[in-house]
Amino acid sequence: MTAALMEKIKRTAYELYEKNGRQEGNELINWLAAEKIVAFEQMMLPETEGEEIALLEYKPMLLAKKPKPKYRRPQRASQIRQM
Repeated sequence: MTAALMEKIKRTAYELYEKNGRQEGNELINWLAAEKIVAFEQMMLPETEGEEIALLEYKPMLLAKKPKPKYRRPQRASQIRQM
């Protein structure tokens, strides 16, 4: 990896750290996510210069809303129709 690439990954990982509310203990997750973001940006915009474009919005798994499973009450034997 070049020094410029490493610096971009460091900067992106720090941005993720700040967006995550500066929570300690997520260094590896932030670093790996930053590597993927930078690689994706390079793949999509190989030779662009100037102002950066935000391609991804990072949402930590702990803060993401999970859909609540629908509860279905079990049927009683008398409610089940036999064919």
